[in-house]
Amino acid sequence: MPEIRNLFTHGAPSNSLVKVGLLVHGFDGTLQGGGNNAGTLTEYNVTGDKDSAQVHVPLPWAPCNKGWCENAAKWLSTSIVNKEHRAVFSDGCMILKPGANKVLCSHYYDFGSLTTGCTGGVNRDHTGDTPFPAEGLKEMLDVSMTYKQAYNEVLVDSKVYKSNLPDSISAFYYGLLPNDGNSTWSRLHTTAMYVAFIDHYNLTESQVPLVEFALDNPDSHGLLTDVSGGARKFLKAHPYGYALKKWRDEHPELSEHPENIHLELRNQADMRRKTGHEASSAKKEVRVVKNEAKAEAVVKAAKVVKAADKEAKAVKADAKLVKAAVKPAAK
Repeated sequence: MPEIRNLFTHGAPSNSLVKVGLLVHGFDGTLQGGGNNAGTLTEYNVTGDKDSAQVHVPLPWAPCNKGWCENAAKWLSTSIVNKEHRAVFSDGCMILKPGANKVLCSHYYDFGSLTTGCTGGVNRDHTGDTPFPAEGLKEMLDVSMTYKQAYNEVLVDSKVYKSNLPDSISAFYYGLLPNDGNSTWSRLHTTAMYVAFIDHYNLTESQVPLVEFALDNPDSHGLLTDVSGGARKFLKAHPYGYALKKWRDEHPELSEHPENIHLELRNQADMRRKTGHEASSAKKEVRVVKNEAKAEAVVKAAKVVKAADKEAKAVKADAKLVKAAVKPAAK
């Protein structure tokens, strides 16, 4: 956990993944089972009892390898976040380990990589320049840091990621989207996958943590919290099966067509970016107005001071005249 906190706090543009911040993959439907089968490995039923692990089920942290998302088996879409650049695609999922993953290419905004990977253009119609190569990661991040509202996209080699499992995952997380960060579904979805992961590989909570982000916390240390210890208790109190059914009932179109999940998340990200840009512009306008008002107040104050100074000089001059007139009379 200290290493994860340090990476987030001190991450900066570099060609080395161990220096840039956190490499995160958010839920986007491109994992096996659409990411919605975490509970099938370590399901908690309505009584809070743990069902026996099932076999021959998709691993919810493994890249999709068939159908509309089959290219995820070649490259996995991620983003780099740190204290100075927090924009992401979705609220929660996995933090990848820097030394166990390999960058293929990147760009400072979403370049719709699902079908073309590193070979297509960066515009959404796949035209224009190609993404930054692996050795251009620092150059990309230098630009990305100037666009605070836009998440960057970094493609990593899925074969390297999968061959290094479970070591290729440092942690699981939720809470990177301020408005959705602690929603029950986001937290539950991630927590179910987290428990399934550590149980499947016989790991402990201390080896792979579950991280809760609280980006509105004024205390830098409190931006990340290790909540691994309460993961199982949370699942018992919030059965995954119930929550998944509720999500499917509330999102029938996405449930039936998981290929639209990443498109819906992209639209939501666009709205957040637009709203963030408008909010930022509004703040700038407020600052300009305040500065103008402050400048006007300073000018007025200067005029008052100048008038008072002028009046004081006039009074002083009158006093000299009176003094001059009085002296002869006294003689």
